Parts: sequence; C-alpha cells; structure tokens
Amino acid sequence: MPAHRLTLEDGTSRDEWLLEWNASQFVLKDPDARCVLNADTAGAHRLVEIYELYAESKISFASPAGPLTFASQPEVVADVRAFVEAGLARDDEYRRSLKIQARGAVQRGLVMFLVGGSLFGLYCWWASWAPDPPPGHWLRWLGGLIHLVLLLALAVTLAGPYVCLLGWRQLKRINGIERAIANRDSRDGA
Repeated sequence: MPAHRLTLEDGTSRDEWLLEWNASQFVLKDPDARCVLNADTAGAHRLVEIYELYAESKISFASPAGPLTFASQPEVVADVRAFVEAGLARDDEYRRSLKIQARGAVQRGLVMFLVGGSLFGLYCWWASWAPDPPPGHWLRWLGGLIHLVLLLALAVTLAGPYVCLLGWRQLKRINGIERAIANRDSRDGA
C-alpha cells in the first residue's frame, strides 16, 4: 500500500499530509489526521490535476475545500503518475473527455490568435494611413479606451499560441498513455 508524506506548496506550514491508497481506497489526510479526501481507488485518478502532475511535476487535487497543491517530490510524483496512468488505462470515458478538452484548448488558442491578431493588425493598418483626427473629435476622447482595447487584443493574440501549446501537450500526454496501453495489451495478447 503506497503511502507518502506531502507538504503544501504555499510554504506557510511544514506540516505533513498523508497520501495513501490501496486496492479499494484513496485517502488524503491533513496534518491533524483528518480525512480530506476519501475516494474509491477506481475513480480517484480523476481527482488528480493532470496538468500540474505532468507539466509542473507537482501533486494537486481538486478537493471540496478547493485545490490542494503540494511541493514537488520526484519519488511521490512518479508513484502518483503510475497510479493516474493505471486509472486512465481503465477509464476510457475520462480519457475521451480529456482529449476533447485538449482539442478544445487547441482550437481556442487558434481562435484567440486569429481574432486578436486580426483586430490588432486591422487597427495598425488603419492607423498607418489614417490622418490624425482634428481636436475635439470623438476618437481623441476615446483614445485611452482604444489603447486599452488594443492592449487586450495584443494580449489575446500572444496568449493564443500558449493556450494552443498547453492543449497540444495535454493531447500528446493522453495519446502517449493510450499508446502505452495498446503496447501493453499487444504484449499481453501475444
């Protein structure tokens, strides 16, 4: 039965939490030995934040009290990754939903880049040939607002590829897990 001592990432306390699981129960206890998470092992992999685990090498749980993120410990991360991968191997529905979310993130990132970039580019093109407005013109009154909107359009444009990258990496992770499952199944069948 794997059992690990964890400390919260926020650094406010060095108190240790206890994470343990067996064939039937997945349990997280706070430093006072109160049960914070108690889930059936078969579905507990859904409680682990996949992005934090793989991209940040941190263990984070969606708990009723909010997200709990623990300081990185390589040996614990390796055990939790093995636990999550075993759970994902059994849970076709959850894998499908993760892939749908990842594809959605890729699409959102592309849309953010195209829409934000188009708006910013159109304004830059217009501003390059348009004459300065005369004093008292409504464009002068809205100058601060226009600058804010342009800054937001630029931020959306620059954030788009990052959102797309995050979605692509999540999709790549899930596909890698599926390949490992297929390889294991083919070895077991041979």
